Amino acid sequence: MHHYALILAAGAASRMGRCKALLPLPFPDGECCALERLARMYAFCGQRFVVTGHHAGLLEPVAPGWGLRAVRNPRPEDGMFSSICAGLQAVLERARADGVAPEQGGVFVHPVDVPLTRRLTLLPLLTEAAATGHQIALHPAGPAADCGRRAGDSPAGGLLWRAGTSRISAPFPRARHPCP
Repeated sequence: MHHYALILAAGAASRMGRCKALLPLPFPDGECCALERLARMYAFCGQRFVVTGHHAGLLEPVAPGWGLRAVRNPRPEDGMFSSICAGLQAVLERARADGVAPEQGGVFVHPVDVPLTRRLTLLPLLTEAAATGHQIALHPAGPAADCGRRAGDSPAGGLLWRAGTSRISAPFPRARHPCP
């Protein structure tokens, strides 16, 4: 199975006033920015992509240093779905060049503003997908946010519904939360 990572970082971050992807964050193994953290977490993927947009001038020069191929969303103002489309097009082109058929590959789609996911969370998903042959859809807001969603409720939700994505259950280890 060939895995690809697609990190979405095309947003304007208008409320924050600066590029979220480059925001320095403290992690147990040292401080780094969200984009670097996600690039390291997905190091097991054959190819890793970052979709840029509003902050392309800041992100595209640093992406190769973290092993990321930058893909520019030509219309980031159209929202996250346009970034998913731009990124998946680049992944599909790369997979074809690699000789990877759709049933042989998978794509992790991860918004850059959710950098606290741990590799330990991805391992049970990979194990279950390999055992069952199911494809995986990750929803950063959690399964509860997607309950009852159907095509038409949101562009991304509709895409997943029409693609026939099935959910799988995987045993997740419980981590101790540092806060009481």
